[in-house]
Order: sequence, then structure tokens, then C-alpha cells
Amino acid sequence: MQVSVFDFVKRLVKWDKKLEIYTNGVDNNYPERIERLKNNSVTASTASNIMVQYLIGKGFGDADNIKVNDTTKLIDFCEDVASDLVDHKGVFIQVNYNLNYKPSSFEVVPFGYCRIGRKDSKKYNGKILV
Repeated sequence: MQVSVFDFVKRLVKWDKKLEIYTNGVDNNYPERIERLKNNSVTASTASNIMVQYLIGKGFGDADNIKVNDTTKLIDFCEDVASDLVDHKGVFIQVNYNLNYKPSSFEVVPFGYCRIGRKDSKKYNGKILV
């Protein structure tokens, strides 16, 4: 039996009753498989980097150095967002709040680590498994 590359990278999404999430790929390992394929291909990794730079553009000028959290600058945050959008067509951003209910920091959670639950009556995915 011969398996083509196209069969290898198919993305099937199924409902997992036990965890109550939608799986990402047949074995729930699609994002990691895509990362591995991209990292083993000079052409794919170069194309991904070019698309990330295209999305970021020339940055935000002086605002590039604004701190999003203690260690991350705005331009680095945007690069993480663009990278997940290019490679996985999705992004998860965790917003941390202080005791005054004001956003205190933002973090990009790697797309491959997250799985989505069912939508509720208001079409909102209230459950995200990390």
C-alpha cells in the first residue's frame, strides 16, 4: 500500500466524547505533524517566514517596543500571532487580568496545545482545553 504526502497531512476533526473537545487531526496530533513537516522542509519554512514578515509589515514604528507583558514587546507578540495564523490558520491569545478587572498582560498560547469544546446557544466556545 502506497501512502502519498497528501494522505499524510489530512486534517480530520472529530468529537471526543471523553474530553468533550474537537480533536485536531485523526490522532489529535495534526499541529505537531505540520510543524515537523515545515521544519524538515527548507522551502516550507522559508515560505512560512516570508508570510509572517508580510503580515507584520514594517511593524508599528515607535510602538514596537511597548511591553505586552513583563518580557514580550509588541512586535514579538505580533510575530507569534502571525506565525500561528500562517502555520495553523488560527491563534489563541490568553488575556490575564489584575484585581481591578483590567487586562494586565497578553500571551499567545501555541495553537498546537489547544483544543476547542462545543459552542453554546450563543455560538460561543466556552471550553478551550490547553
